[in-house]
Amino acid sequence: MTKYLILIIGLVYSSLVFADASPKMNPRIEVHFSKNGKSISKFDSIVCFVKYKSSKTEDTLTLFHSTHRYWTIGGIYQINKNYNLELRSAVQYFKLKLFYNSEEYESKSIYPISTWSYIIVELNTDKKLSLNKSLLYTKWSDYLTSFLITLILELIVIGFYKSIRGSFGKVSLLVLIVNIITHPLLWYLDTNFELNLIILEFGVALIEFIILSMFLSKRINIVSILSFVISANILSWFFGGIIFYIYTQST
Repeated sequence: MTKYLILIIGLVYSSLVFADASPKMNPRIEVHFSKNGKSISKFDSIVCFVKYKSSKTEDTLTLFHSTHRYWTIGGIYQINKNYNLELRSAVQYFKLKLFYNSEEYESKSIYPISTWSYIIVELNTDKKLSLNKSLLYTKWSDYLTSFLITLILELIVIGFYKSIRGSFGKVSLLVLIVNIITHPLLWYLDTNFELNLIILEFGVALIEFIILSMFLSKRINIVSILSFVISANILSWFFGGIIFYIYTQST
């Protein structure tokens, strides 16, 4: 069991080294516009003013045609009924301005809560754009996909532990219960308050370890439970994130 943990940590470390040597993925914010409860997907024009953390001045993003799904130079493009804001680096804030039916609408400064955010912007009668926050800053379909990816990866890890897979049914049920509690809580705290993700993940792993130990310690060695929890959460965190990113970019 220990060798599997070492292998997974080694793979994760290797992927991080590779990621540090490769181009970083751009922050992306998907925006859904509505007025009086109805979706709007066509405008006379749309502009995004961005203040990057690495710059002293605002940058202006306008509509462009993306030439590569996973790497763009920054701009706005329409996808189905929504608009994607592709940003070049970490952002301090952004503001939106658009012209709709010959009327000008403008937002206050908006802080992008997370890298892959989904927000709803309302066109108000006072010509202002207001942000209607979704609970987890994502579409429910995307969140459920993320939850399933996490759950499946953690269940797969059970197969690597001989002492645990003998109780596959009970362990799987406990892993499901733990994720139902911790997964939405982690997303909410991360996207709404931008708490340290490493600390949040550590908290999730700790809760999972405590619950599994309470119900399995008489049948499974504590060291095996701890090793499983660490490896399962590392796998779902890093590789699950990669899978989820590819999924959101392709939909």
